[in-house]
Amino acid sequence: MVAGYQVVWRLAHAASVCVAMFLILSGYGLSESDLRQPLPLQKFYVKRLSHLYLNYWFIWAVFVPIGVLFKERGIGSIYGPPAHAWVGMALNLAGVQWFLNTPSYNETWWFMSAILALYLLFPVMKKLIGALGHWFLVVAFGAVLMVGFEVIQPVGPFPMHGLTLHTVAFGLGIYLSQRKGFMKLAGILSARRWWKCILYVVLLLGLALQRQYGPVLMAGHLDSLFGLTIIVFGYEFLSKLAFLRKALVFIGRHSFNIFLSHTFIYCYYWADLIYWSGNPLLMFVELLFLSVVASVALERIKLLCGLERLRRYISRKTTAGARIPGTCATAESGSLRLPNRKHDSRA
Repeated sequence: MVAGYQVVWRLAHAASVCVAMFLILSGYGLSESDLRQPLPLQKFYVKRLSHLYLNYWFIWAVFVPIGVLFKERGIGSIYGPPAHAWVGMALNLAGVQWFLNTPSYNETWWFMSAILALYLLFPVMKKLIGALGHWFLVVAFGAVLMVGFEVIQPVGPFPMHGLTLHTVAFGLGIYLSQRKGFMKLAGILSARRWWKCILYVVLLLGLALQRQYGPVLMAGHLDSLFGLTIIVFGYEFLSKLAFLRKALVFIGRHSFNIFLSHTFIYCYYWADLIYWSGNPLLMFVELLFLSVVASVALERIKLLCGLERLRRYISRKTTAGARIPGTCATAESGSLRLPNRKHDSRA
């Protein structure tokens, strides 16, 4: 607390914008891959959904037995009585628990439901965004407000407000890919970089304050803009630092594993290891370090057990051996390479 102000709590609350950032990058990366090598609808779904599920099921198979055997988190304690537990577990493995409000062994796995829905919607969204451009985002944001202010009523447990919010972020990433948005943003005030840096900082502060205290647009309604500003600021200024750029790319490659497993580390299994110091910065560094170490170990296990070989086999079969140039952000890979200003052929 600083002068009576809960700084750490406010920063933690603002950090949930990372969901929007991840979705923007996923939409962007998926669109870039599709633009460079379009796949027939069936092959697209086989490739993308198999990658998501293979990672998801692998993390489940590693961490759930630890909880069952050593941490008193039995199947029944999460999914209910034996007669119904297997239904809950099947829904959890299918990744649809968020839509049905059913139990999940890891509460942060709600995002699996969201990214599955957005991947299923991607072929339709890319066509609509290609035809309507920014008007798709305007309509989607209008739907967010209508659901948020209960003009449109949700149906049962279906998380309509959350899904519309995530559709805006994911659609924004697709739009930026189709319209070369990052290149255009990088070109604004390119000759006055310090002025542009100040503009970004002011915009970030304004959006952060709006997120906390805005009289109308609260509850993350502007997270897509907030997240995009952070991404572009990082791309134009922070990525110029070679060490930081390499570190972010490395962490990005492990981001999906980190998302799937970090809650086990800081909450369910080894909370004492994370919270012992009581220092928020140290706790964050510890969690990041342990999550990355765990992800590196998981990737090694995937190689040893043949899971990575299976993933590559599916990728080869669905892309007919063709090579997709460049690496883009998707929920399966997590890495990002934005277009090079000088050498991108579509610039």
